[in-house]
Order: sequence, then C-alpha cells, then structure tokens
Amino acid sequence: MSRSPIEAIDRGRPGYPADLESLADPPERIWVRGSVPAADRVVIVGARGADLAGRRFAHELAHALAKAGLVVVSGGARGIDRAAHDGALAAGAPTVAVLGSGADVAYPPEHRDLFDEIEQRGAVLSELAPGSPPRPGSFVRRNRLIAALGRACVVVQADERSGTLSTARFAAKLGRAVLAVPWGPGSALGRGTAELLRKGARVATGAGDVLAAIGVLEERPTPREPERLARKGLAGELLESLGASRATVDDLVAVTGARVQEVSTTLLTLELDGLVVRSDCGVYERAG
Repeated sequence: MSRSPIEAIDRGRPGYPADLESLADPPERIWVRGSVPAADRVVIVGARGADLAGRRFAHELAHALAKAGLVVVSGGARGIDRAAHDGALAAGAPTVAVLGSGADVAYPPEHRDLFDEIEQRGAVLSELAPGSPPRPGSFVRRNRLIAALGRACVVVQADERSGTLSTARFAAKLGRAVLAVPWGPGSALGRGTAELLRKGARVATGAGDVLAAIGVLEERPTPREPERLARKGLAGELLESLGASRATVDDLVAVTGARVQEVSTTLLTLELDGLVVRSDCGVYERAG
C-alpha cells in the first residue's frame, strides 16, 4: 500500500509526536508513512455507520478547521472518520490517520487510495509493526493515540455503545477539550453524543465552537438581533417546508439553500421546542 518507506520512530527521537508523551503508556515506537505535521491538531471521530447528514457535517467541519490552520486527526475508518479526512484534504490541508493495523495495511481495504493521499500530505501512523492485521482490541488502544494527538476531540455521531466514545473518554482523561454534536433526540446516532453532553462535553455546532474550545477564538457572545432574526428566518422556512410534506435533512438543504449543519442545528432546536418530530429513519415532519 505504501508509496514510500515506512519510518520507525522511537520514543524521544525526532519525528516522535510530543503529545503522545502525555499518555500513561506512550508507545516506545511508532511507524509512520509521511510525516506528522507540527501544527495544532484536532480530532474528529464518530460512527462508522453515520448517515449522510452526519458525514456532510464532519466533512464541512474538517474543511473549515483545516482552512483555519488546524490538522485534522481521525482513525481512517468508514463513516465520520472518512468524511473528516476527505474534508481536510479537500481544503488542500494535511491530515493524520491513526490505524488499528500496521501502517502498511489498508483497513478498510477500500480506503487504500485515501491512505495513499494522506501519506502525501500528512501521515498514516500506527503503533503496530508493519504487516499487523486489524484486531478488535487494537482499535481501542489505537483510540488513545488519536485522543492524545489532538488539542480537542469532536464526536459527530455515535450510538451509546460506539467505540468512538472511548476516544472521548481518553481525551477527557488527558485534559483535552471534548465536544459533541447534538443530533436528533429520536436518532440512535445521537444517543452517544447526548450522553457525552450530559456528562459535560461542550456543544459543537460548527468550527467556531471548536476554535473557541482550544482558545483560538473567544467564546461566541449571545447572538445579536440580526443573527437571531436570521436563525428565526431559517426556522420559519423549515416549518413552512414541513407544513406540506415530510422531508429529510438533505431535502431541506436543497429547498432552503442553507448549509447542512445550519439545517441540522435549527431542526434540533425546533424538535426540542416540540415543533417538529423526527422518525428513526431521519425523516422530519411538523408536530401535531
């Protein structure tokens, strides 16, 4: 899979990410394809079985954070991880994939080209020796490396049993900022993030929340009147659209022309206010 030699980097040697030293059990050696950027990094992770809205959100978030100068770190898996890597690459920025297999083993296999592209701009990293196959236990251990490499960890979608939540737990223990994206209360993919929010994770509705969490931006103030009216305007458009028929997030994005994260966040507000309801399959309709 690798287009260039895999470099073995021992702890304490040049190229070994200093952030890994914050772990109680930092790996004594890592294997790297490419090179880990020295810039500030942020973790974006989530469900492998994420829906289209979740993948779009992760892509947009990664793209915006990459444009802001941050390096996106994720696990190279299907779903949210893939969307996050793609978003960073689409911004022309480096990204880091931390694998639960050897750095030369493409898992999942269909991500072989993705890992080749990541190698050219950033790094594919593993603590497992080259040739090591993916094993269930290696992914949880991999997650601690992901958590350590970022100044913040953002979870986009996760059910209550998702392995992604272990990344958030590792991040919290390391003193990293943990953020979760609120998703529809009726969605299984929102149960894990809802639990994180109940336990004190910060809300992530866009790149500004992440930048504020790591001190790049100041906390956003209470919306000024024009901003409040703009949000009210989108809510009105969504309610009007749902007055005639049921619709998915993608349908509503097409109708309103708003970004997927704006539509998703506004729908969540309307749902919490009891004005719309969401089915398990992700279809919204007016309440009552």
